[in-house]
Amino acid sequence: MEKKAGIVNRFSDTMPRGWFRLMFSEELKSEEIKRVNYFDQELIVFRTASGTAQVSEPYCPHLGGHLGYNGKVDGEIIKCPFHGWEFDKTGFCSRIPYGNKIPPKAKLMYWPTIESNGQILCYHDHLKNDPATSPPERLLLNTETWTPLHHLSWIVKAPLNEIIEGGVDAPHLSFIHSAIDYPKCTLEIEGEKIIANTSANYSISPDDKKGVTVKTEMQSCGPGFVRTVISSDKITAISESFLTPINYNTTEVQIFLTIKKNINSIITEHIWKSYLQNFILDFERDKLVWETKIFLETPKLCDGDGPIMAFRKWLKQFYSS
Repeated sequence: MEKKAGIVNRFSDTMPRGWFRLMFSEELKSEEIKRVNYFDQELIVFRTASGTAQVSEPYCPHLGGHLGYNGKVDGEIIKCPFHGWEFDKTGFCSRIPYGNKIPPKAKLMYWPTIESNGQILCYHDHLKNDPATSPPERLLLNTETWTPLHHLSWIVKAPLNEIIEGGVDAPHLSFIHSAIDYPKCTLEIEGEKIIANTSANYSISPDDKKGVTVKTEMQSCGPGFVRTVISSDKITAISESFLTPINYNTTEVQIFLTIKKNINSIITEHIWKSYLQNFILDFERDKLVWETKIFLETPKLCDGDGPIMAFRKWLKQFYSS
């Protein structure tokens, strides 16, 4: 880890462990192989004829052929284009077209992979340990009560830790997002789960000095997924965010938004359009900060900054030395 004038460039020298989103299920067809770049490396994602999605490191253990370039999925096996070695659903080599003795350690590095709610997720751990946590469980919302999920996507040129830390940095709401008071954040930590609660007041007109109180609850069981519930007397909204590191300084952010419907559909549409517009504007404001700030390992905090260091201690457990 490089240091310059007391500045640490990275939160960690490793990528975080946990479940991370890679793509929509519909993006991967039967017997298709796709190349993706996440976790500062290249991977392949393929689907067998029976419909199983699998994430793997792309290089054949034989002589290093890349299965993402002209490799082939045939039924339940994947074939290397270099010498035709075949690998089964466990990752082990099951057939060599020109040989009878298969090396016992000839195995592709498959990553734990699941499909849930139309998304393909994989479990990343650079130590290659089995999943220590369950995949994130998304809310199953009644469409009669909630608006259809709206999908937003960003590539943020900042590390994942900077983005997720914003959820407990309550004072920035006053300066970046125009809260009219100085909000406080409380943080509950239970093992790998956190719940952060913040309450802030926002004016709805230039003459409004009291404002509307907006309560925010952020929940997470790991760095790859965050659920946020926002509530006031005007609106109740839910966002579910997937954060996947592309490399140490770039993060893919996929967000799904919904609001609770009003009895009047016209009012619901008006509230939704206003909320979506403000959500995008607020995210862009945060994005500018994330992409231009630096990481300080030992920030000089004051008593009003809240649980920044407690949050970092929680997050650190997902990064191995």
